[in-house]
Amino acid sequence: MQNGFQLPAFYGYAEGTGYVMSNADGTDAQSLIDENGVYVRALKFYNKAEQMGLVDPESTTQNYDIMYSKYKEDKFLFSFWPWLGQAAYNTDAHKKDGKGFMMLSIDDMKIASKGAQPNGTTTFIGVGEKAKNKERLVKFIDWLYSPEGIQAAGSQTNGAAGLKGLTWDIKDGKPVLTDFGVKAMGGESVNVPEEYGGGGYSDGASQLNVSTVLNKDIDPRTNAPYNYQMWDSELAKRDTALDKDWQEHMGGARTTMEYLEQSGKLAVIPGVSYTTPDKDSVISTTRGQLKTAVVNACWQAVFSKSDDEFNSIWSKMQKEVDGLGYKKVYDVDMKNTKDMFKARQAIEKEYASREK
Repeated sequence: MQNGFQLPAFYGYAEGTGYVMSNADGTDAQSLIDENGVYVRALKFYNKAEQMGLVDPESTTQNYDIMYSKYKEDKFLFSFWPWLGQAAYNTDAHKKDGKGFMMLSIDDMKIASKGAQPNGTTTFIGVGEKAKNKERLVKFIDWLYSPEGIQAAGSQTNGAAGLKGLTWDIKDGKPVLTDFGVKAMGGESVNVPEEYGGGGYSDGASQLNVSTVLNKDIDPRTNAPYNYQMWDSELAKRDTALDKDWQEHMGGARTTMEYLEQSGKLAVIPGVSYTTPDKDSVISTTRGQLKTAVVNACWQAVFSKSDDEFNSIWSKMQKEVDGLGYKKVYDVDMKNTKDMFKARQAIEKEYASREK
């Protein structure tokens, strides 16, 4: 269950390697299905919420669009991600009324933050061998890495500002959102002028969902970050009733990252381009069988009616996967995890020596 990884991330654990959960500094690696592990503790938290009537009963059946509309309509209390709750609900009007989704600090949290990978990630863009117009495709890929392409084709939920002249422009030498951009980035339904092709803005936004560079990197055209939320013009707007109230609780920090850095509540995971070795066919087959059993148990456990029922479901699943060969897969995943730790240590050492 994807959300099962979110609560552990508050305590320095990122999605692990296969069935191993590991923390940021490499001091702990544990079985995903361990009843005392961080992943199962997260499922138990959700189950407590379910028993209290706090989990949306449509969670098992609704699609993303239905869920998003509920955030827009103020029907949810909590959002894991800023690009969900804040993007859907934090309109100017709501923020002026002191309402909105903002990060709240947990006393003992240390949020896992995946560091930049200096040698690239496992995601790549390539040209197919049988492509008919390779040169044009290469030019398009090259454009995606240009300042214009980064803003126009980047993920809006990750701070990409869109088209210069339409959603943003330069004023007094600094980038600012246009009136149209404020509405579009605020989630309002707006139509694009005919000179840009017309139609709804959200319909024409890039569906690639790709970020070719870090959104905090500097745009050479503006000398400001690509992420419009980090522009001085946008930070200056953080004076609504919601912003002021949040800042008072966060020691005057203007942004979430500013607060986390000042309070020492970040657990940065060294960015390493580590990939697991080619999978053994027997291990791959077994992994597929395990996945079905584990995923089903996750959902059943979260929606169980009591602690006893939760424990019974989990215990039954553990016995089932043991019979399917869980240990063999787990051993492979643990070895890969330890190799990943070594790779992280190596990249830390390499870049630490460069800084001297």
